[in-house]
Amino acid sequence: MRPSAFARETVVAFALLVVGCGGDDGSANGGGADASDSAVDPSGDSSVTRDSASPADGHVPGDTNGVDVPTLPPLDGGDAGPTSKGGTITFANIGAPGYWGRRVLAGAGDPRCDVESKAIDLGAAGGTDYCCRQKHTVTADTLTPFDSPMTLILRGPMHIAQLAVYQPTSTDAWARTSYFDARTPTAMTDLHFTGPGGTHAFTGDIGDSCSWYAMRAEAFPCGPSSDPYCPASGPDVDFQGWAGSKLLVFRATMVAGAPTSYGKSCGSGAPVDAPWIGFSASELMRDGWGKYFPCHCYDNTDGTVGAGCGEINVFETVPESEGAAYGNRTIMSTGLRSYQVGSFGGNVCGFGSCKPDMFAPEVDLVDACTKAAATAGVTLTYGAKNGPCPVWHRPSGERILFAFLDVSSRTIKVGMVHPGAAPAALVSLPGSLDGATIATLRGLQLPK
Repeated sequence: MRPSAFARETVVAFALLVVGCGGDDGSANGGGADASDSAVDPSGDSSVTRDSASPADGHVPGDTNGVDVPTLPPLDGGDAGPTSKGGTITFANIGAPGYWGRRVLAGAGDPRCDVESKAIDLGAAGGTDYCCRQKHTVTADTLTPFDSPMTLILRGPMHIAQLAVYQPTSTDAWARTSYFDARTPTAMTDLHFTGPGGTHAFTGDIGDSCSWYAMRAEAFPCGPSSDPYCPASGPDVDFQGWAGSKLLVFRATMVAGAPTSYGKSCGSGAPVDAPWIGFSASELMRDGWGKYFPCHCYDNTDGTVGAGCGEINVFETVPESEGAAYGNRTIMSTGLRSYQVGSFGGNVCGFGSCKPDMFAPEVDLVDACTKAAATAGVTLTYGAKNGPCPVWHRPSGERILFAFLDVSSRTIKVGMVHPGAAPAALVSLPGSLDGATIATLRGLQLPK
């Protein structure tokens, strides 16, 4: 048994970890102690890190959806403000052999339960279940586990004017396989949205503390024969994700201090004002609780939070209720979680040290360790010494946001750019991107 993903509002839980500015290896940028230990950086710095090719599912991107964006009225609410400098954070050397604990349908004493085997009480949701997790062994090092199908999670307050997903075809071109435009919200391509209360009518507006899941339109049949296994008890998030290489592009607005500007709040108290764009393993999402279900692939049983099937905090604002060392509505974090890296990146800069007026509106990327605007794009290489502690200055207007997961180069690049300074393809979002455009994005480093 499992509850509907939206029978309860999404739980927000945080595991806060220490970062050393310039650790000895990749894990030093994302390792450390749990926040319950009140750990801080020994240098006294308040920047910390936290938790927060054919695709494997058989979906081969083609060019049948390769139709240019039609002529439409101007994008609503698209005030981008003064041109900003942009920013990129590139995670390199991503992917490694290893394993995560994948849930299988089995009972007590089954020898397949070599990662976890226990009875679980579903508490207020009612009933009991049995958790059997088996080692899912990975032998490749090409962006694993982020080459597996993945699902988007969007938490408000924010407005999504456009969302496009590009994936490689049999040629050098990348096809726009999924597409949403708030001006024509019912004319989306290969997308399925599920939001609060189980609604599927996505308009682009996401209220404070409201969460939406975005997936491909192809249903995933959960049940006893499903692989990966998921229980068959609700259609909320039982859909395929995007596998293999993928480029996600968002045209979005999430101005700090304006939580009521993006629709009705889903919270019961004061506004939280902490938007989040997450990208998680689809198998993690399909139980309806994600990593908050007692049996999931998010981590294994070695005590390392997030060392499992993969999640990316693409852009995440830590609520100020988490305290002055961590929370800051004007700063956003980007970090990875997987069996390879544990926690990698994920720096934050709390309101106790990164004041709201510390950075000019044209600054998008900040070094949380030096409290200075970044002067160049940042590359964090797993297994190497990494000096900067990159975080985002939450934009004061509309921005183009992107996440480029590239299997061939074993990199994940996350970027933010002003619409007036963005590469043309990220503005027009055409039906396909040629090899030269992809190469440009692969090498893009901002600010310059």
